[in-house]
Amino acid sequence: MKKIRLVSEKQAKKAYNRSKVLNKTPLKEEILKEELCIENVDNLPDEVFSILGEALLFIDKVNKIEGDKK
Repeated sequence: MKKIRLVSEKQAKKAYNRSKVLNKTPLKEEILKEELCIENVDNLPDEVFSILGEALLFIDKVNKIEGDKK
């Protein structure tokens, strides 16, 4: 069972209000093939990578915030 994490408005703003950082976790073809069952990366629009990168950065920021609270 997967957990759903609720974040406060303050945490969400803190995670989104960041300086522009290049995506530190580039999506590799192996990950796309194994995890997402995507065979051909060329068929994906560039926006997909942008959205996934932003989502991963947001999750990373929230995890860091929660780690600082402990």
